[in-house]
Amino acid sequence: MIGIEQYQKIQEYKELGLSQTKTAKALGLTYTSVGKYWNMSKEDYAG
Repeated sequence: MIGIEQYQKIQEYKELGLSQTKTAKALGLTYTSVGKYWNMSKEDYAG
């Protein structure tokens, strides 16, 4: 599981309109990891 800071960054980049690929590169994560958290709600993340 990624840290809350990275989860929040993924959500920020999503809101800014970045693609999952660009988000993954910017954060140094795999595309698969970004995809896992891309549509995850904060409640699901915390759950």
